[in-house]
Amino acid sequence: MLSARKANIEDAKFLFLLRNEDGVRKFFWDQKPVKWQDHLSWLEAVLHGNQKKIYIIEKDKTPIGQVRFDIEDENAEISISISSKFHGQGYGTEALKESQEKFIKECENIKEIHAHIKQENNASTKVFKKIGYTETNETQFKGNPCISMLYNVKK
Repeated sequence: MLSARKANIEDAKFLFLLRNEDGVRKFFWDQKPVKWQDHLSWLEAVLHGNQKKIYIIEKDKTPIGQVRFDIEDENAEISISISSKFHGQGYGTEALKESQEKFIKECENIKEIHAHIKQENNASTKVFKKIGYTETNETQFKGNPCISMLYNVKK
């Protein structure tokens, strides 16, 4: 069983290593490795702001991934990263469900959650569909072709 909790500054090293892991980074829109100081500055800004929410996904109290929500008005963009050591074990679905439930309770004004997935990332597309996202159309995101998915938040 997985759990999701809000990230804090003590998660900096885990998030940094996850962000730079080859098996994870290949699914990012920006695949360049990040430097520690840049990551730390970014994380501090995120934790002190209210435009992004990060949830750490844990299995038996060990971090295995993260789910992030980027907030803009009544919409959010979701992204997920699971350490490649745990790929293919079915954790994505549970991680998304746990974190999304917490996010929706915390951010009651959110009406839609969007996901933009690389076309070759079939596993992610399947996971988002399992938890109720619908494919809207194929589009461009950050200059790349992608699968666009949408979740309508029920209140």
